[in-house]
Amino acid sequence: MSIAVMWFRQDLRLEDNPAFTAACDHHELLPLYIYDTKKQLQVGAAQDWWLHHSLQALSQSLNQHQLQLCLRKGDSLSIWQELLQKHQIAAVYWNRCYEPATIARDKKIKSWLKEQGIQVITSNGLLFNEPWTITNQQGDYFKVFSAYWRHCMKGMQIPPVFQPKQFPHGVECQSESLIDWHLLPQYPNWAEAFHSYWQPGAMGALCKLEHFIDAHLAH
Repeated sequence: MSIAVMWFRQDLRLEDNPAFTAACDHHELLPLYIYDTKKQLQVGAAQDWWLHHSLQALSQSLNQHQLQLCLRKGDSLSIWQELLQKHQIAAVYWNRCYEPATIARDKKIKSWLKEQGIQVITSNGLLFNEPWTITNQQGDYFKVFSAYWRHCMKGMQIPPVFQPKQFPHGVECQSESLIDWHLLPQYPNWAEAFHSYWQPGAMGALCKLEHFIDAHLAH
């Protein structure tokens, strides 16, 4: 059976996730999250707290569909090389990111995967319009927001909601322990009150969105 890898990055959700929906068309699925230790890709301590709880929420959502989240920490390319030695991977799916350092990393990994004969399918899971899709008459980026906005509104289309028709069989993978990543503060625990203000995970995001629509969008 063909194995697909869903590489989660800034899209720690199952609902309305185009890359995850496409990956579910395969017979077996390996959900993967890599904590990249390269300095330019690391985040701050408060974001680490958010990441810990968001990965917990994602893992629980996957478990409800008999899928296991594989956690790996280190250099992304090295981790991919290790995974390919242990699993017969046919395709890799991810949603595109747009930071310069991330783009450079992804291009390198995508090129290497293709050299190994692996299909790589990337999606837009974050934006209405990706940076290269909106240009002026000279084919360059807009420098003035109002002109950019008017151009966007001419062709603005709400994308469809992506939802898997069925969930595939999961692939067993040797995962690292989230606790061993030490993403949470210890002594002192300066994040003790964070839960009062911040609910990580897809459910927290939906609650924030619903509150914004109900209470603030009209203004």
